Amino acid sequence: MQALRTASRGVYCGPLRLLAWQCYEDLLAMGLDTDLLTGQEHIRGKSAEGSEPQLDLAPEATETGVGSHLSCTVEMCPGPGSVDYDVGVIDEVQLVGDRERGGAWTRAILALPAREIHLCGDGRATKLVEALLGMYRPNDVVLRHSPYSRLSPLFLSGKAIGSYQSLRRGDCVVVFSRWDIMRVKADIERSTRWRVCVVYGTLPPETRRDQINSFNRQEFDVLVASDCIGLGLNFNIRRVIFSTVHKFDGVETRQLLPTEFRQIGGRAGRYGLSAGAEGGVVTCMHEDHLPALFAGFGLEWTKDTFEKEVPSHLMVSDEITQAAILPESSILSAFHCEAESALGEESLSAAKIFQTFADVAHTDPICYLGTWSNRMANIAKGLADIEELSFQQVVEFCSAPVDPNDPIVLAGLRTFAQSLVATKQVPLADKMVFDAEVPTTVSAVFHLERVCQIYDLYLWLARRSSSMIYTSEKEARDARAKVVEAITNAIRGELEIDSSEDVAAQVAEKLMDDDLPGSRRKFKSIELGSVL
Repeated sequence: MQALRTASRGVYCGPLRLLAWQCYEDLLAMGLDTDLLTGQEHIRGKSAEGSEPQLDLAPEATETGVGSHLSCTVEMCPGPGSVDYDVGVIDEVQLVGDRERGGAWTRAILALPAREIHLCGDGRATKLVEALLGMYRPNDVVLRHSPYSRLSPLFLSGKAIGSYQSLRRGDCVVVFSRWDIMRVKADIERSTRWRVCVVYGTLPPETRRDQINSFNRQEFDVLVASDCIGLGLNFNIRRVIFSTVHKFDGVETRQLLPTEFRQIGGRAGRYGLSAGAEGGVVTCMHEDHLPALFAGFGLEWTKDTFEKEVPSHLMVSDEITQAAILPESSILSAFHCEAESALGEESLSAAKIFQTFADVAHTDPICYLGTWSNRMANIAKGLADIEELSFQQVVEFCSAPVDPNDPIVLAGLRTFAQSLVATKQVPLADKMVFDAEVPTTVSAVFHLERVCQIYDLYLWLARRSSSMIYTSEKEARDARAKVVEAITNAIRGELEIDSSEDVAAQVAEKLMDDDLPGSRRKFKSIELGSVL
């Protein structure tokens, strides 16, 4: 990061909006003229006269920046034809092999217009990145490695916690379901004197930052979090405690991989007051999980084990040997035309095109296509009956940050698509602009999170189109801010643990526009049947 700060022009590419914001604020604080670019916002840094940062609502301006520095999410990494940078930083580079998001890292490595690229991460992808650059950018870029290294020791405790009464200030309990996170929070606060904050992936970034800062300032005593803590964020954690050693990965429930044990457990003792000479500690809630924990770090556990220090060489798992790649929309469009011509069909479904491309595409042995086709095909199937959408429009909608397994957020996507083909404009429905009350139940918080995801989806689409089409960007941003404030205030207090089913229909109703053409009831029964 020092090279980034001292460069005449520099760009940071991070895995999270939260990290992009953090880098942006750090660079601004140093007096550097810095832009922020994520999928949902483009904030221009201070000018030469020192004016305040300004939110840019002009989508066409997102490709170039006016600042000397840029902090962005890796998916928004600038490519050829944009500003040339002296130094580029690609954070968490080991994600280049991730089956879902890895294509964005591969694109950044191969296309970032920087003369010097610094790789930050755990070092497992170093040889792979060198091979990629040697094949596709020989003599084009100077590569620097900045692998993460611990400044304090890490220990595995051979004794399980056993009960919440054994928790201490600065502990982090790792849980892999947001419902379970909320239940564990309530149980700890009910059975101990500790105040508990929470962090998990579907919380809005602003709420996560509030919870992280509150924990690091010791306004809260214990953190209950998902595995999202393993991704670059700084926590003042003394002990990481695994409540379980199994997680659902979207396909199946499985035991944590060694890389997951090490990345999550490695957050202990790395930052702030916890990062002293005594280091960090990793353990489990239950004794029968300890063998898996120790094996995940390449060590052995017995009932006589009290504590073992993790040697530094065991903090790095097996090397990553393949980079995920994601085809550009132009390639998919060309394949679509070729496929229709070859098969003599005029209306091949987008889902079929995505799946066929993945089946017939050939890649270099060090690359693979990941799971993008399954995700995009599932979304495309939900849009298949909106026949007026062009293939290019379907590709754009299917590329949006949407969980294909969330029927309510998908309902929002369908609503935007229906509006686009019906009126050539996508205003935000009046029902989606409301003053959110602070929720008092867990299910109400979760559904406000979904509403926030709908706003993020709208803003993502608006950034890639004209303000003449997505006409409610300001309204969406203002309404989102109110929802985020309500979620943040709710998370800081006590919440009733209830069921989500009683409010799912209410949220679905908010996403529907009575004025849209077509059968609204049919749409509801198809899209939301699993939650109504």
